[in-house]
Amino acid sequence: MMHIVHCAALCCVSLALASPALGADGPADEKSGGSGTLQTLVDAAAAPGGTGVANIPPGVYELDRPLMATNWVSLAMHPHTVLRAAADMEFLVVWDGKWKRELEGLSRRDNRFISGGVLDGAGRASCLLLTNCWHFTLRDVAFYDGREYGMLVRKGNEVFGTGLTFRTRLPGLEGNTALRVDASDNHFTDVVSIDYTTGIHVDWGANRLTRCHVWNGSLQSKRADVPPDALDRTVAFRIDGGGHILRDCYADTAKVGFLVGGRDMRLFGCSYYNNRKMTKLDGVTVVATATTNSSALVQGGYFPNCAPHMTMQDGPGRVVWRDCLYPGWKAGVNPGDAMRPACP
Repeated sequence: MMHIVHCAALCCVSLALASPALGADGPADEKSGGSGTLQTLVDAAAAPGGTGVANIPPGVYELDRPLMATNWVSLAMHPHTVLRAAADMEFLVVWDGKWKRELEGLSRRDNRFISGGVLDGAGRASCLLLTNCWHFTLRDVAFYDGREYGMLVRKGNEVFGTGLTFRTRLPGLEGNTALRVDASDNHFTDVVSIDYTTGIHVDWGANRLTRCHVWNGSLQSKRADVPPDALDRTVAFRIDGGGHILRDCYADTAKVGFLVGGRDMRLFGCSYYNNRKMTKLDGVTVVATATTNSSALVQGGYFPNCAPHMTMQDGPGRVVWRDCLYPGWKAGVNPGDAMRPACP
């Protein structure tokens, strides 16, 4: 059953107003002529002769099964639209370009998008699976309380994400990841992750992250039911695969700022900070390498001394530090400071 708690009028493809008791195959609404279901709205936009864009009006929509978006349909949500998981499921929304038909007069696969609104996993589902996609844009979407992921990108490339917000508000979701990119040649700009255990995890190759801010500790500082060791598992940026570029990214209060598992990573103008006043977190590492083959160039970064026990680099891999700033470090006191004279 899909509930529509409240919604307003909408344009293009219409969705009926419905009561909370409306079933998945609820009655037609005389005002709009729609079936009264969110899935029907999306299917109508995706059908031959449809607009290719499902306009979802403001309201809170409670779903007890995944919303499936196929046939390269785009989802345009109002900023006050909330899709919320009302039952346990793997993903709240699944956008899959594998099942497709050419829409009349439209490009087969270019310029698809999801915009606006909130996808709320409510701790019962990951928010979004985006798979088999090319030349795809996500903009101004929020992802709340994803059980395992806020968003998982898989099997695709040229995904452009901007203005995305990921936030964990509920306890018991330790181990989740805000944004997992298991694909190549994608670009994410102006992304914020708050209180997901892992902020952004990129794999495969040649992904670009720009002005992404990952921070932790807000949930722990506000709720007594969060495990005291939750922050000890946090990683702001996990970088696997090879050839990724991070530019002006900010790891803000995490046990590990940048975990490098792959090769030939480049971090330009990136920063790390640990908010000890809020979290009391100690024993932090700015850059950790996972294997002897892990490698990274860190250039133009800003890494202040912000914990009694802070390590600039840990692990068996190779990191080249160049033209970085290290305010607050004292030579011979912290192991990270010893790296400064060795920077090329």
